Amino acid sequence: MRFQPEITTALALGLAGLLAGCGGGLPRSVGMTDRCADIMKAAMPFAEIEIGKTSAAAEGIDKITADVEGTRKDVPAGTPPRLAAQCIFVDSVLTGFSWTKGGPGPRP
Repeated sequence: MRFQPEITTALALGLAGLLAGCGGGLPRSVGMTDRCADIMKAAMPFAEIEIGKTSAAAEGIDKITADVEGTRKDVPAGTPPRLAAQCIFVDSVLTGFSWTKGGPGPRP
């Protein structure tokens, strides 16, 4: 059985329309700098941090280093308001986190 060209075209367009609508419910992709910013905020949950400059650099095909800077909105007296952190991701998995400026003090 052969389909008429008009039917084949209509079916192809209908299928393309259905497939194009499938992406609407998918979560957006989150970049490594966004993930690092979220991790920085989670590492200091008591602080209100406004994220500023972010950058990321690939080191090979599997390693990404993300740098994030932020400013605390709720700075206690004697505490510097500027914060910075670095995250290392290997195959999209966090393998390292360090404060490069500011950050919470050492544990007692």
